[in-house]
Amino acid sequence: MVDFSTQNIITFSAVIVALLSLGFSIYFNKKTLNQSEINLEIQLNHKDRRKAIYNLHKLIKKSTNYESFKKEILIFINSFEGQFLPKEIIEKVMKGLNDLDEFNKKDPTLNEVSEDELQRQAEIYLKMEEQRQKEEIFEYEWFCGKFERRLKFFKEHLEKDLKTRAKRVKE
Repeated sequence: MVDFSTQNIITFSAVIVALLSLGFSIYFNKKTLNQSEINLEIQLNHKDRRKAIYNLHKLIKKSTNYESFKKEILIFINSFEGQFLPKEIIEKVMKGLNDLDEFNKKDPTLNEVSEDELQRQAEIYLKMEEQRQKEEIFEYEWFCGKFERRLKFFKEHLEKDLKTRAKRVKE
C-alpha cells in the first residue's frame, strides 16, 4: 500500500501549489497581453486618426476650385487613410459637400464668372481700399489734431497752476 509519510505529503502539496501558481500566472499573463494589444491598437488608431484629420485639413486649405476640391475630398475619404477619420467628421464633410451642391444647383452662374466681372470686382475692391486708406489717414489726422489741442489745454492749465503756486510761495 501507499505510505503517506510527511515527506510525500509535503512534496505532493508543493507540486500542486506550483501547478496552481503556474496556471494563475499563465492566465493573468494572457489577460495582460490581451489588454496590452488592445491598448496598442487604440494608440495606433489614435495616431492614424490624427494624421487623417491633419491631411484632410491640408486638403481643404489647399483647394481653390470647387470641382477639384470636391474630387480630392471624395478620393481622400474613400482612400485607406480616409478610413481612419471619425464617422462624425465624414458625415459632416459629406453633408457640407451636399449643401454646396444644392447651393450650386440653385444658381449655376456662380461657376461662370467672366474675366470682365472679375476685373470689375477688382476695381471696386481697389476703390474701397483707397477709400478706407483715406478714412484711416483722416482719422489719424483728426486724432493728432485733437490730441495736440488737449496737450495745449493741459499745458496752459499747468502753466496757470504753476503761476498761482509760485505767487503763493512768494507771499
